[in-house]
Amino acid sequence: VLKWAYNVALTRHVESWQSNEEGYVKVIGPMADMINHSSEPNCKIGVDYEGNVNVIASCDISPGSPLTMSLGDPTNPTPIFAQYGFLPRDCATIFCKAMHLEKRIQELGYGF
Repeated sequence: VLKWAYNVALTRHVESWQSNEEGYVKVIGPMADMINHSSEPNCKIGVDYEGNVNVIASCDISPGSPLTMSLGDPTNPTPIFAQYGFLPRDCATIFCKAMHLEKRIQELGYGF
């Protein structure tokens, strides 16, 4: 049960910038983890000072269109893969094609 709870917290939290001394805060917002990832997001998650999680559109969204937000830098998908377990479809990297070379990459002094 502890592993399950840890993984839920790790993969379903959302980081949100607070304009106070807290900086970035991580919250688990109901249904916020159902928003798709995109390198061109159409919304973002915000947390107000009362702790309410809000979805804010960053452009006009047509009815029936999926809500999308950015889960990370699309030019460096390693953190997205490590935390969420997938590579973005629009990712131009060969990260997954290099997995079998991990030992050689480490011998060269690099890691992923």
